[in-house]
Amino acid sequence: MMVNNDTTGILDRSIAWLRDSLGPPLHDLHRPLDLWLDSLPMWMAKTSAVGLFVIVGIWAVCLKREFVFLGAPDNARWRDLRIWAVFLLAVYATVYITLG
Repeated sequence: MMVNNDTTGILDRSIAWLRDSLGPPLHDLHRPLDLWLDSLPMWMAKTSAVGLFVIVGIWAVCLKREFVFLGAPDNARWRDLRIWAVFLLAVYATVYITLG
């Protein structure tokens, strides 16, 4: 798909303006946080990410059955979004643990 050069020029100018006007103050604002996070060990980041996945998984399991099946034509087990959520979160956690 071909993009109009005028549209590309406007987009490039908009991005450049955002970078020039908002970049320096935001950089000064988040620089101390970046330095602090860089000083932490990687195992702490992995533990935090997996901990968040576990918290979201617990939240998903605690949802009421009526809410989960709202609008579903039947209550078939494969339509239970809690199961799918836990399955996908387990996949994400496995990726973080093994590759992180």
